[in-house]
Amino acid sequence: MYTPTPLPPLWRDPMAARILPFAVLMLSALVVSTLSTAPGALYPLRTALLGAVVALFWPIYRALDWRLDPVALGAGAAIGAMWCVIPVPAGDAAPPYGTLAGAALVGWYLARGLGTVLLVPLVEELFFRDYLEGKLRLGQGRAWAVAAALVSASAFAALHDRWAEALVAGLVFSWVCRRRGRIGDAVLAHAVANAVVYGVAVTTGNLQII
Repeated sequence: MYTPTPLPPLWRDPMAARILPFAVLMLSALVVSTLSTAPGALYPLRTALLGAVVALFWPIYRALDWRLDPVALGAGAAIGAMWCVIPVPAGDAAPPYGTLAGAALVGWYLARGLGTVLLVPLVEELFFRDYLEGKLRLGQGRAWAVAAALVSASAFAALHDRWAEALVAGLVFSWVCRRRGRIGDAVLAHAVANAVVYGVAVTTGNLQII
């Protein structure tokens, strides 16, 4: 009699840890943009939801190799600098935080920073560089590796208004990841890049560059 192999609980499933948080990231963006005329103001809610999902899988993430890599730090800083140097007009659009003021505005900035610098790099790198790019490497050799990196970086770029810069960033993060075979290096590079961009955005008041 056939007895199926029991599946691990959801929070111990490495595949779910790479896919589900990204799905939550995308779905939450869709929901707030559909339900609100100022979706940016609801970013703290998205941060809280994504943080809860990341916490669910934290034992899996904690087991990754998180040793600091100077090359990853430098690559992330270079990507962040590139993103900031290419001019983006501030424009006349309403600020992304809408009409928030006082303590609510401070909370918005904190949530925006937490999401941008810590949560989003972790979620996106685990999905694009670890899961998707790994699945796209259908064979051995450099050609398959390059093709997988190009496709995953293109998918990553498609999520960004500044797709050209995002494509370059995706390729660099892929190289950082494959250099030593550590997804933690790509997460670190992405986090540093986003930290640079967020810092410049807050300092200059031009939140359009994020």
